[in-house]
Amino acid sequence: MTELSDYTFKDPETAKCPFDYYAQMRAKDPVHLDKGTGWYWIAKYEDVVAMAADHKTFSSSTDVQFRKTFTPAAQRELDEAGVKIVDTLVTSDPPDSDEYRTVAAKWFPPSKVSELLPKIHATSNALIDAFIDNGGAELNFEYSRRLVGTILAEQLGLPLADLDRFKEWAEVTGELMAIGITEEAEVRGVKKMIELVRYLRDKLRRAATEGTPGTVIHTIATSNKRDGSPFSSEERTWMTFLSFTTSNNTTVNMLNTVLRTLAGCPDLQIELRANLEKVPSFIEEMLRLEGSSQALARTVMQDVEIGGKAIPKGSLVWLCIGSANRDESRWGGDASKLKLDRADVRKHVGFGTGRHQCIGLHLARAELRATVVNFLSRLENIRLADPSDPPEQLPLPYHRGVKNLKVRFDKLV
Repeated sequence: MTELSDYTFKDPETAKCPFDYYAQMRAKDPVHLDKGTGWYWIAKYEDVVAMAADHKTFSSSTDVQFRKTFTPAAQRELDEAGVKIVDTLVTSDPPDSDEYRTVAAKWFPPSKVSELLPKIHATSNALIDAFIDNGGAELNFEYSRRLVGTILAEQLGLPLADLDRFKEWAEVTGELMAIGITEEAEVRGVKKMIELVRYLRDKLRRAATEGTPGTVIHTIATSNKRDGSPFSSEERTWMTFLSFTTSNNTTVNMLNTVLRTLAGCPDLQIELRANLEKVPSFIEEMLRLEGSSQALARTVMQDVEIGGKAIPKGSLVWLCIGSANRDESRWGGDASKLKLDRADVRKHVGFGTGRHQCIGLHLARAELRATVVNFLSRLENIRLADPSDPPEQLPLPYHRGVKNLKVRFDKLV
């Protein structure tokens, strides 16, 4: 049996499937220093929730949740392009973060998502139409990325013709988060980041005078701070950048994870198809067990003691929501099992917790539910195309996702 000391998130295999590591942390060392990365991992539900609420001690401003420093070669690319990275939605603390969240709160409130439901279902069904007669599909590209990209493009006010570019930008910028990334790969990722920044800057300039009111990009381009002073052009750019990249990556990864789970569980397909009212509970359990976001990075602003362990000022800690969501002391002895009737499951922290809870959670839930309902209503015997060659997990310790998802299915008459 692997010992706790044998694990490290620097090992790609551990990063691909961290759940045994989480379990050993919870049992043996809930405030654990990962030997390979030098980062602390917080494994228990109560600690994760409490620390997320304490922004004065645990700052969201880090260099790993959203990269701000790079190797000299990559930094030269940014400097020559005149691109300056600033903290906004993900990596800022109050009072600045409250300014950005006030703008972001207008993007996808429940009322707006309710209005979008017909569009979400129509888009989902149109994508299924495109491959339903083929008996199979690669769902990452043919479905998940196109569903999320289509809805996001409409809400950002971006052309659907650019969907393939969205996929490339989202994937490459996501790769910048990989531990041990090579300098060559970092430069390649930064160049793609610069392309996206230039693209969004142009769209923001246009949106300020020509944009459609109510779209995300028009809201960002025209909103001011609460005292009436304007956001800087860099702030508007990075708010747009983060709304684009986080929505693309996290929701796409979650859709793929949900569909992969269905493809591996024929009995679950049958149960849900016969009881579609259970789909919301299934989605919440998937967010708890296999959430696409697995950890929240924080910088320790002062010497502190957590769970009897001293953590020095300046340390990087990861609030491990993936472990918190499987914490036996919170969810019981069956915490690692999927239960469609689990009590208070919506208290999971799959969308984060505290002031930085995911701004797109209502939209993500709607897209996930629509996907499961439409797949089960139109397809049966959904299965992996080649069980001997399962989808490859991304080797990121703070995200869950797969590189591709090839499935076969039968068309329901």
